[in-house]
Amino acid sequence: MKMKKDLNVLKIFASNVFTYKTMRKYLSKEKCNKLKNIIDNNLELDNDLASYIADAMKRWAVKHGATHYTHWFVPLSGVTAEKHNSFLSPLSDGTVILDFPTESLVTGESDASSFPSRRA
Repeated sequence: MKMKKDLNVLKIFASNVFTYKTMRKYLSKEKCNKLKNIIDNNLELDNDLASYIADAMKRWAVKHGATHYTHWFVPLSGVTAEKHNSFLSPLSDGTVILDFPTESLVTGESDASSFPSRRA
């Protein structure tokens, strides 16, 4: 299969990933450095920073046309799984807001024992 001449794989690869380069555009220098230190040193992410990052990630994702996000994980079964959530949260008056809860960044995954299983 021939690729189109105008398709630049190097330009589009990871263009829809919230990379460190992207983070620098959406986070303050201080918050970006703090997050980099947490990642580099395997430290725990505090709720204040997680909330700030969640808002930045939501703004970036929505700007790129996203309406949902996926949490990808490996339960104890060793088989990968995904949980899809929407940025849209309904309000009691019938309208919606864009939301990306901080818990989505800091909550660990259970062993997925509540998910359907083929085991008897």
